[in-house]
Amino acid sequence: MVNSRPIVLALRGKVIPKQRPRIAEGKAYYSEGYSTWQKTAKQALIAAIGIMPATITRHFPLTAVKIEIEFHGCLRSNADLDNSEGSWLDALVQAGILSGDNIRKVNQIGSKYFDLSHPVSVITITPNWEPISEADPRFLIPPNSIIKTTIKRSPAAKKAQAMLKTTK
Repeated sequence: MVNSRPIVLALRGKVIPKQRPRIAEGKAYYSEGYSTWQKTAKQALIAAIGIMPATITRHFPLTAVKIEIEFHGCLRSNADLDNSEGSWLDALVQAGILSGDNIRKVNQIGSKYFDLSHPVSVITITPNWEPISEADPRFLIPPNSIIKTTIKRSPAAKKAQAMLKTTK
């Protein structure tokens, strides 16, 4: 169930995929290139927030969101999409748009790459997105022995099964 409209951000420039932190003298750090990109991305996001209406920004930082990222010609040819998603997630958290990037905060994420000459990232954030729960009758698969065992143990699944019987 979506409780509000998606927020769409279009940001120009190349994306540096998230890297593993390096460790030296007991401290973790990222490469200078990635750190510089993170600062630039954070500033761009904060500037984008500045032109958004207060009716949207008063809800920041957001929780329970669905995020879709389109990379339009802004990645290296050997970049991993998941690391590139991680770069934007970190920047969204640092800019105060998201409260975090764990699975309780970002319920679903997807990305696409398009090979274009003008590098742009388009980030669509759908606030208050909720995944299907066990109680949703659409969640149930036609019964078999494994499902029947699960249904016997799960009160939510029992309720969903009862709802299915009453709708027949």
